[in-house]
Amino acid sequence: MQIDEAAWRAFERSAPKNVVEKAVEIRDGFLSSNPEDRQAHPGKLKALKGKEAGLLQSDLPGYHRLLYRVDREERVVYVEYVGTHPNWKS
Repeated sequence: MQIDEAAWRAFERSAPKNVVEKAVEIRDGFLSSNPEDRQAHPGKLKALKGKEAGLLQSDLPGYHRLLYRVDREERVVYVEYVGTHPNWKS
């Protein structure tokens, strides 16, 4: 798994404790074992469309999101974003 460590630390400092705990649970559990299995996901998981096609979104508490993509060939999960719901319309 590849995560921008500076971005993750900034998220941990700014997000509420329950949101961080849920993100860590997803990162260390679901994303490490079976990141595309909706049945195994401990919450809502959806594939994004349009210009964000290829990204998966995991809903976190309090209007926060964890966005990632899976490179099946390389068997790597890339966490692209974690934080409040991004405004895709900008």
